[in-house]
Amino acid sequence: MTTTSQWIRFRLAAISLTMLLLACPPCRGEAILTPGELVKRVQETRAKYKTFDVSYSMDRHMWQDGGFPATPTATADIVWRQAGALGYTEESETVGLPGAGGHKTFTRWSSSPTVYKKYREENGGRSGIVSYDPTTLAGKQMNVAEVLWQPFHRDMWTGVIYDSNSTVEFDAKTNVYTLTSRVDDRGSMYILHIDASHGYLPVSGECRAGGSGKERRVMVYEATDLREVGNGLWLPYAWAWTSPALAKVNYRIHSAEVNSDVPVAKLDIVFPAGTRVRDDRFSIGLQILGWTMVAVVLLLTVVSLREWLRRS
Repeated sequence: MTTTSQWIRFRLAAISLTMLLLACPPCRGEAILTPGELVKRVQETRAKYKTFDVSYSMDRHMWQDGGFPATPTATADIVWRQAGALGYTEESETVGLPGAGGHKTFTRWSSSPTVYKKYREENGGRSGIVSYDPTTLAGKQMNVAEVLWQPFHRDMWTGVIYDSNSTVEFDAKTNVYTLTSRVDDRGSMYILHIDASHGYLPVSGECRAGGSGKERRVMVYEATDLREVGNGLWLPYAWAWTSPALAKVNYRIHSAEVNSDVPVAKLDIVFPAGTRVRDDRFSIGLQILGWTMVAVVLLLTVVSLREWLRRS
């Protein structure tokens, strides 16, 4: 009887251990990831998102009287599309203090490897820019891909958040990794929380600045309402940036398609009739032509001189 009882207890313990292991996905025969392995997982997930067609909204709240007021100081409706190297952003923004009339602008940006376009409606006027210069697009609202993988306005995976000093912790209850990188010896650091249950997405994080004898948070990012958008890929349908005692910006997705066909026509800008368009490519073209003409004149001079010397 004693042997049978011991055998039953052993079997129950084995079953309990098996269930415990199954409840912890990263522990299913898999060791806790190192910083380098974790970053690789994030980058592998990132590569699976090929195209985006997303509609979302933004509201910005500025710190006032010891808190963030319920009424935003700016709102915007945004459409963002991306297919490979082609990108398009459309933004209708209203800026105004609570209780005051808002200032409205409507802006579109379009980008490709060879040309950048910007269209803007403001105060009843229409203007456009065509340029080779990618900085033309500076100032647009942060798109969803940047939200997912550049939450602090930079690529966090190429020597900023991940280097030889980075450390990793894993919470088996939430299935979330914490990746920490100290960026200087004053205590400044980046911290990212990466959810292994949702395709290794960075779901929250903070930027801390050191110095002055203490550490302080200068930027906090949090993504919520994670939804699967197909084939194991996820998007946060809500996220927010908070800069303590300064500003808080909330975003909410209304519709999203990932890895679906995005027609090229939906990624380009056609300027409406009557738009005043400045084409910076023309001046760049003149500069190129100018240097070309100088080179041609010098070449002809050298050839002529050599011919004159030969005849002499």
